[in-house]
Amino acid sequence: MKERIKWADIAKGYGIILVIYGHVADDFISVWLYTFHVPLFFFLSGYFFNSSKKPIEFIRSKIKGLLLPYITLGIPLFFINLHYGFEPIDLLINYIIQLRASTLWFIAALFMQFLIAYVLYKTVSSILCRWIIIGVLAMIGLSIWHNGIASLPWNTDISLISLPFFCLGHDLHQYPKFNDIISPKHNFIYTIVFFAITIIGTIIMCHIPYPTVDLCASQFSFAPLAYTVAIVGILLTCIISNRWHNRILAYIGQNSLVYFVWQQDIAIMTVTKMMNFLHICDNPSGVFIYLRNFIIVVLSLILLTILNEIIISTKLKILIGK
Repeated sequence: MKERIKWADIAKGYGIILVIYGHVADDFISVWLYTFHVPLFFFLSGYFFNSSKKPIEFIRSKIKGLLLPYITLGIPLFFINLHYGFEPIDLLINYIIQLRASTLWFIAALFMQFLIAYVLYKTVSSILCRWIIIGVLAMIGLSIWHNGIASLPWNTDISLISLPFFCLGHDLHQYPKFNDIISPKHNFIYTIVFFAITIIGTIIMCHIPYPTVDLCASQFSFAPLAYTVAIVGILLTCIISNRWHNRILAYIGQNSLVYFVWQQDIAIMTVTKMMNFLHICDNPSGVFIYLRNFIIVVLSLILLTILNEIIISTKLKILIGK
């Protein structure tokens, strides 16, 4: 078994927390987080991408690691959506075609991205040619959105737009100086500069005639600025993950798939309903809005940890490819 890269697990742990907060809150912080928190997961997936596997071995690993959890983790989400009035046949077709169906959209887009990247790295050896193709594919994905097409089957449009993040992660893994950039020894100045760039970039995106960033909602703002802010935000998260970490973050990162897929329709929804039932932080204002958001995030993480432990500590772990 390969030794885990600690900072990468921590980065995914931070990423999950940021995704949950982004779904809970409706403020500038959540807008800022949307500029890079999901691109972070595509980047980290690319960081561990192995293009040297034989095609059959590669496909088998992705079926086990992504398609199987897509089905098993998606079953409770399917019935939850049925409970909220979705038509069974329409919902089933949406799950099969995968047009932004629940949080499963990410697994579908990631699966397609692995396939695209595998073909790309197997067939194009020149780094320059490969990145030209990556740029063209990303522009095709963006043009699909700008021409009013909501999404492609299995969210392939997101796969194309996010391909630069995925491939950047893969290529930086091969670049020795990347570890120097995120090293705790000299990264204080990088942290300050990168943080400032992401904040300024987010403010600009909020004041130009383009929507902000939300990949699931087919929003990617002004592309050159959005890509820049996303990449800087990703690097910022990697730097922070290499300096400030703990076992809880590592645990969340190691089990990020369950947390990501079940955080919105199961954890956040359950916690919110419970708090409303118990009249906890009803109609908050001012600083109490942030207190309520903090409580929801923490309780959601606790609930997700319990659910994850039930899975990985029993024979149910086979359901997520383990």
